[in-house]
Amino acid sequence: MKWLLTPCVAVLAMHAVAGAVSPQEPEMVQLEHRYLECDRMASTQLLPFGTAAACSVIAERLLAQRFGGNFDRLLQWWRSARDTGAVTDPFEAAQMHFEAGRYNEAYERFARLADCGHHEAARIALRMHEHGTRLYGLDFAARPQQLMRWQVVVGSAPHDGNGGCSAA
Repeated sequence: MKWLLTPCVAVLAMHAVAGAVSPQEPEMVQLEHRYLECDRMASTQLLPFGTAAACSVIAERLLAQRFGGNFDRLLQWWRSARDTGAVTDPFEAAQMHFEAGRYNEAYERFARLADCGHHEAARIALRMHEHGTRLYGLDFAARPQQLMRWQVVVGSAPHDGNGGCSAA
């Protein structure tokens, strides 16, 4: 059985270190999620060799490609990302992602809340959509219907709560 794991780990390692991606590309966001999943598993159990090796490759790739080898930046991001998982308010979680520089994740959460009628999330999602390329180097996509809905929400009186949305 061990002889089957070795080639699998080697292929995973080659795939993980191949090619650089920008910090907010969907592939990088997925890598961040996988890193955090490894962290959760490793904090509750002893990982099997193959899983530990795969998690190590994920960590090395994230360190190199997302943080340019700067372990302090990785550590700062990890603390923020780990703490975000404990937040139950969807708007607060979106804000934490934004403050941690995870703009794609923040935008996705703000957009979902805006779709549900959340005033402040709609205002932020509109600004991120409008100024994303210039301010963040990212294009935050939205359908024309979404943009019109968000503009209506922003134009209405703000109200407390998340607009009845729990999916963020």
